[in-house]
Amino acid sequence: MDKYKKILDSLLKAETEEEVNNIVENDAIFKNESNWKKYGDLDNNWGSVGNQQDEAAAALVEKLTNAIDALLLLKCRLENIEPTSDKAPKDIFSAAEQFFEIKRNKLHELPKDKLSSISKNIQLIATGLKGAEGCPSLSIVDFGEGQNPKNFPRTFLSLHKSNKSDINFVIGKFNMGGTGVIRYCGKRHAYQLLISKRCPNLKDSDNLWGFTLIRRQRPSGLTRNSIIQYFAPNGEVPVLQEKTLTLLPFCKGEFAEPYKLPMEWGTYIKLYEYQMKEKTDILLDLFVNLNRLLYRIPLPIRLVECREYGHHSPESNLMGMDQRLQSDRSELLDADFPASTFAKLGPLGKVEINYYLFKYGIDRRQLNRWVGREPIYFTINGQTHARLPAYFFKRESIKLDYLEDYLLVNIDCSDVSNDLGEDLFMPSRDRMAKGELREQIEQELERILKSHTGLTEKNELYRQNKVKDKIADETIKLDVLNNILSTNPMLARLFGQGIKLSDPSKRGVSHGEFQGKRFPTYFKIAKKHEGLLIKQCPIKGHCVVLFETDAQNDYLTRLDEPGKLIITNDKYIKNIFLFNGILHLEIYPNGDFAINDHIDFNVRLTSPNAIEGYFEENFRVVLTPEEEKHKKKRKRPEEPKTEGLAIPNIIKVKKEDWEDQWTGEDAIKINKTESTTDAWINVDNASLRRELDKDSKNSSIIEEQFIWGMVIAGLAIKETIDKSANNGEGDEIFKIATQSMARVILPVIRELGKLEEI
Repeated sequence: MDKYKKILDSLLKAETEEEVNNIVENDAIFKNESNWKKYGDLDNNWGSVGNQQDEAAAALVEKLTNAIDALLLLKCRLENIEPTSDKAPKDIFSAAEQFFEIKRNKLHELPKDKLSSISKNIQLIATGLKGAEGCPSLSIVDFGEGQNPKNFPRTFLSLHKSNKSDINFVIGKFNMGGTGVIRYCGKRHAYQLLISKRCPNLKDSDNLWGFTLIRRQRPSGLTRNSIIQYFAPNGEVPVLQEKTLTLLPFCKGEFAEPYKLPMEWGTYIKLYEYQMKEKTDILLDLFVNLNRLLYRIPLPIRLVECREYGHHSPESNLMGMDQRLQSDRSELLDADFPASTFAKLGPLGKVEINYYLFKYGIDRRQLNRWVGREPIYFTINGQTHARLPAYFFKRESIKLDYLEDYLLVNIDCSDVSNDLGEDLFMPSRDRMAKGELREQIEQELERILKSHTGLTEKNELYRQNKVKDKIADETIKLDVLNNILSTNPMLARLFGQGIKLSDPSKRGVSHGEFQGKRFPTYFKIAKKHEGLLIKQCPIKGHCVVLFETDAQNDYLTRLDEPGKLIITNDKYIKNIFLFNGILHLEIYPNGDFAINDHIDFNVRLTSPNAIEGYFEENFRVVLTPEEEKHKKKRKRPEEPKTEGLAIPNIIKVKKEDWEDQWTGEDAIKINKTESTTDAWINVDNASLRRELDKDSKNSSIIEEQFIWGMVIAGLAIKETIDKSANNGEGDEIFKIATQSMARVILPVIRELGKLEEI
């Protein structure tokens, strides 16, 4: 057997870092340092390779997107289209439609046999260790264009070269070679096996397989940084003349057996003992995470689990979060969603924002698999480039506390310029750079979420669902509380002025379910009188014009037969959203205007149900003086009167209600909306239970002392946190502070009461 073929077979069958290292340490050809070359021909290549994704799954995504690119490039070249020419597809979804007849984002509607046939072109295969044993080896396979062995150094093994930067329909353009995975391959040596052969149907194919082993040489002696190397005896990667290599798994019934089926061309990459946080079957947790990271993808990816887990099938098709939601929307989503907004998001300019609100009451484990703790996605060409955490919805400027666990938001940045994209998103495509740009975007996003009346209504409805039947019996001696507050204006200020809150189950919005039409039958300005609508707008402010229609909420943004909104002078429109029969236009007349100047708007909505396919409306905005902000002399603040205090709703939480959101140390959580404050009190808090065990005769008094002590302390802590910089740490600070307070508040109340006896 050819020596290189024997080496490749031994590397292919190895499943652990130790097994690979034994091969390297016991073969003279590997021990010869002259047979290794520097990755990218760079001395300090670790500076680029090591400074990428901070999560193993995010790094893995780069390999999968490279596989998608390779497959689309092959199809393009086989049709004799130069990928950089004007004849080439303009984006990845156009490429998928042209080469695979997949309508834009319609993966979920493909027949099963066609979906299965296409997904076999790109596979992610798990072999080796499982569970407590350790991490699996992951292999990425694609039947794309492949590379000739002589071209490995300037394709797979290059860094910072512009291999795909001029091609519109590919995802990978930073030319990092998917090197982010190197950090996560094994615990020490970062071994990675690379095998490839150029598709024989391409004119430039030399019909040879090439392979190499990539490793990390850690610092030693005078070497201060790691160096990434690849195996290249005599300066070239090893070559094999085999027609096929037995690389692919064979799946039958409940099991998949690796290295059983032949592969004629393409690329095979094996990552040994890949250090993921997802330790289970890859069809479970990793599958979920990859769907989040590949929010919307043009082609399906086949996941194959070759380790024995005893599941019904060892295979599953990855289609991205958007397609999963589309296929299961009736079971998962609130009837009014998905919904969308077109908005000018600060420096990003006009973007499309999609909202997915999950039904209230969905099993929490299932919900966590969909929404997760970072449910705000910024995507480019379907790939997630950055995420914001769920607590963003709880910011004081938004107050969508009760949607935190149920709302998923996608911000499509595909049309953002490359120049701005470089300033905002890290090349690793897993996070957003901190700085002024990000702050501007977050501020605008706060405004957009706050102004969405549909989300505000749903927040109140979800609140009602959550607190219904959990409001504590209001037998508290409010006169005692009033006495405390009347003697301390600062405490009274924490509660704020307001009317005593009513039963939440009897309060709030109660709209009937909106039944939108696929194609609208009418579109008109809301509450319009005869003649032209004239809307007054402060010259440096904004105004809102509302339209009534019976179009479905996703009419303007759905992928199949969407409607179009055409607006003259749309540069003054900052936010557009359609929700439950009302289209909102937010108008910001920024520009060189004088008082009484006007701007005319013509608005047309396409629909086959309209005359000539369009509904049409006109209105005029007249500029009025800027709203004056009267400066008043500072007066000493009046002491709040307790008669009208807005006492929070006290909602008791018991151990059986904890799920994964409470522990025995937690004491209180506070949620605020525009009109209410809800204080969720853990009456099975460990400190409270200890005090109750000591004095069971006074249990009701002790519990009320704990509740109101924690409410007052909690409101004070929350007010301080809300006034500080909203850096995302507020929830954790509140949790730690109130946990600490819960440990001491009852002993303090008890001991201070004894002072009267002295």
